[in-house]
Amino acid sequence: MGNFEKLKLKIDSTIKTALKVIEAGGKQIALVLDEENQLLGTLTDGDIRRGLLRGVVLEDSIELLINRTPTVCTINQSKDEIL
Repeated sequence: MGNFEKLKLKIDSTIKTALKVIEAGGKQIALVLDEENQLLGTLTDGDIRRGLLRGVVLEDSIELLINRTPTVCTINQSKDEIL
């Protein structure tokens, strides 16, 4: 397990901020969390690239691009359960 603090984003973050978080986190993903640290979705550099091709700009909110239904697992699940 790594330190996921570097991967956190708030829903009102800009796409430019998200790119900085994704770059600094080194995992090619950002985790979008609410005020109670509950997962709202994920955002990858690929999501951002596709958004840019659709016309979003770096100052837009990440809310336009996040994956609200990511596949998740718990720490208690076995590898077989996860697969």
